[in-house]
Amino acid sequence: MDVACGTGVLARSLRAVVRTQGRVVGTDAAPGMLAVAAELAPDVEWVQCAAEALAVVDASFDVVVSQFGMMFFADRAQALRGMHRVLRPGGTLHLTLWRSLEDNPAYAAASALLEQEVVGAGGAYSEELSGPIGSPMATSKPSACRSSGSRICSTGGAWVARWKVA
Repeated sequence: MDVACGTGVLARSLRAVVRTQGRVVGTDAAPGMLAVAAELAPDVEWVQCAAEALAVVDASFDVVVSQFGMMFFADRAQALRGMHRVLRPGGTLHLTLWRSLEDNPAYAAASALLEQEVVGAGGAYSEELSGPIGSPMATSKPSACRSSGSRICSTGGAWVARWKVA
């Protein structure tokens, strides 16, 4: 299952791996994103729901992934509980999320340009959009999670994490 799948890029890649050995489900809160996803891959199951309220059966997936979605979740802890809930025993959760602006020079430059061009031109810059980048989830250090048996590594400007469910 791909949580916060957007237009389904990762779900489509998973479909190519899973083939007939299982099913791929993509979830997203945005109906427009899912409409594009469904058009591109009608053979994937697309479910409109927030990550904090996954509309799928408990213990029904071997793998749950979320690629750059965590920073958009209103309640990250609830989203993680839901992802854990839908994993089968022995299942794996894979997350990729942005690190802080300080660790992402390209994103920091884009953010500064946005602020200059939008705010400087009298536009509004929403904390909802800027806030998640500096959030604790986006800037958490790996040492906090290693003791729980998870694997976390930094790849450039992003954290990549994998947890195995007992």
